[in-house]
Amino acid sequence: MVKISFGNRYSEIVKPLAVLLLLIGASGSAHSFCPDPHPSLEKEYSTSAIVFVGTALSERSTIESDGFYDGTTYTLQVEKIFRGKAGQMIDVFSENSSGRFPMTVGNRYIVFGYSQGGRIQIDYCDHSGMLPEKSSILKKVRELKASEEQEKK
Repeated sequence: MVKISFGNRYSEIVKPLAVLLLLIGASGSAHSFCPDPHPSLEKEYSTSAIVFVGTALSERSTIESDGFYDGTTYTLQVEKIFRGKAGQMIDVFSENSSGRFPMTVGNRYIVFGYSQGGRIQIDYCDHSGMLPEKSSILKKVRELKASEEQEKK
């Protein structure tokens, strides 16, 4: 049996590197990776399946299926729809990936949802967010909706 010793120098390099990698991995939930360039608000508004303001009422874990990650399905009470159609309640899904969009039950959100796999999905890489922090986005969405209605006349 051959024993290879790297001595203290190896430990001095590897231990701090391991700690650094653990810290980066642990902070993954705080920082998301969005592979595509962030779309303009106008483009996202026009391509979203639904854009609305709602309050998160509940959340439930959703297991991985049909090639989708596991994640969380949130039920929101719809306050105002700007684009698309929904009833008074809507379920939106956020996958458990680096793009996850966690919601807090009881908070109001502006939501830009896209349709994938037969469900409405949201992620961190769009203009969705909690109100009132995203009030400037909501104001612009109201303007876009008003402009759409003017063009129809």
